[in-house]
Amino acid sequence: ATFTVIRGFTKEVGDVIDDDTPFAFWMSADNTIFRTYAASFYGLRDYVAALSEAQTRAAMEKGLDAAHPGLQAELSVMPDDPFADEDDGAATAAALPEEAPKAPETAEEALKSIAEGELKIVTQKERALLSPVLQAGAFGVALPRATARLLAFHPIQSALSNGLRTGKALLPIEERVHCSEARAYGDLAQDLQALETAMTDWMKIALALRIGEDTDNPQLAEIRDAGVVLLKKKRSKSFDRAPEELAAAFKGIETGLISVNAALRDYGKA
Repeated sequence: ATFTVIRGFTKEVGDVIDDDTPFAFWMSADNTIFRTYAASFYGLRDYVAALSEAQTRAAMEKGLDAAHPGLQAELSVMPDDPFADEDDGAATAAALPEEAPKAPETAEEALKSIAEGELKIVTQKERALLSPVLQAGAFGVALPRATARLLAFHPIQSALSNGLRTGKALLPIEERVHCSEARAYGDLAQDLQALETAMTDWMKIALALRIGEDTDNPQLAEIRDAGVVLLKKKRSKSFDRAPEELAAAFKGIETGLISVNAALRDYGKA
């Protein structure tokens, strides 16, 4: 029934999903399921992903190009339409998780492996900022302003929800509902840019530990030298170990660093 609600809403707006759609969907009177902006945002993300999969499958089975004007008509009679067997019964908010489910994104899984690794690469605060961007994936890159709204306001909605549930809050509800804690989009963009730079620096350190002195490539040597300088500046106790131990630890997260850095770079270009 969740996709039924989303499908009904998107049909009313001409099947156009832009930066304003997640907010409009969250505010819609017909949206009786997704209680927060984040849940509405991720619900649309999952809907778009499922629809794209259905379109691709239809193109393969029916021999139609994805841009073919007759594809939508074909989709409506697909024998394996992912929405065809959907339960159209009433869905309640209580039956659904308030927070977004984990997206099947390599970058998000990579962040988890980095954050839970033995090296102190990212702080909890940095992870909290990175995680929504990585969960949003390509959907977030396509809707950068909607994603910025997610970063700015979901922490407030989450704090309100926790405060109402526990009766404990750092700020009175009367103050928090005015979003005085919301961060400016420009500040968030600067933080993400700083994190992208930090991930690039970690990659330089990883390369320095991997190749050591064993390279005749001047470009790699330059990156290695920069990595050595960066490593010497680290003061975390997790880096107080032999070079070979550090190299082994970084080897386990190299792919993750590249994946997270690429995701940040894609969003930064949006």
